[in-house]
Amino acid sequence: MEDHGELLTQLRSIISPYLPPPVLNLIHNIDTNAQINQFIQHEPSMKILVASLALYILYITTSSLFSFEGKRKAVKGLVDDEPEGHVLSNLSNDKLYQDSVILFGPCQSGKSVLFNTLVHGEKVETVTSLKANVEVMDGVRIVDYPGHITLSAKLPSLMIPDANGKKSSGAIRALLVIDSTKPLSEAGGILYNSILTNSLFANEWKNAKDGSFVHIMVVCNKSDATGSKNWRRVKIQLRSELEKLKKISCDSKDKKNDLEGDEGIEDTRIDLSGK
Repeated sequence: MEDHGELLTQLRSIISPYLPPPVLNLIHNIDTNAQINQFIQHEPSMKILVASLALYILYITTSSLFSFEGKRKAVKGLVDDEPEGHVLSNLSNDKLYQDSVILFGPCQSGKSVLFNTLVHGEKVETVTSLKANVEVMDGVRIVDYPGHITLSAKLPSLMIPDANGKKSSGAIRALLVIDSTKPLSEAGGILYNSILTNSLFANEWKNAKDGSFVHIMVVCNKSDATGSKNWRRVKIQLRSELEKLKKISCDSKDKKNDLEGDEGIEDTRIDLSGK
């Protein structure tokens, strides 16, 4: 106890020069209070301070652990720590289909709500998923692709005929679902980095007879919300994001004349026309 008292006395002497007068007065009042000294002896103010700091550190640590665990459970499939390749595990659907509709875009943009509305005819409360949802209706395969940026590598394979070993002559429609109330940098990044500059996608696009084998439509979700952007503003900002990313990509070609993926969008015009 004496050793602890000496340590606390040394601690007080070290921190006292840096404390404001009101705090010094509070320490003096605590140390000279007879009632407090009956229960806490030998530097009661320092003991209270050390105990308070210990409780605060314990609270912060516990809160961080529970918060991290809560975020893991909030993302479906994340607790299982599944590899990226499992993102398409739900696509092993034996139902025959002719055409495909791919819903993609940033997290929490409304893809799953749109998917459930198209498939089930009603809005269903959803959570962020690490697996693509798939359903076949009237010969049309509808895919809800996760928006997590780390899973975007598998996205182009859904838009390239025969990329998954199934030759399909049907049409492929891709819907980029965006939240009209949020910036479009993430949506532009997914569109540019995961699709437009993908080598396989670029080659298919370049070799297509009509100049475009996949039609990509931008869906402006939450357009009725306060502060949302109308479709014209979305069009302008999305084009600006694509041009900015393309410029960054071109500026990085100091030692290379061309990037493999950029060839497809340099030779083919990115059409953002229409409503």
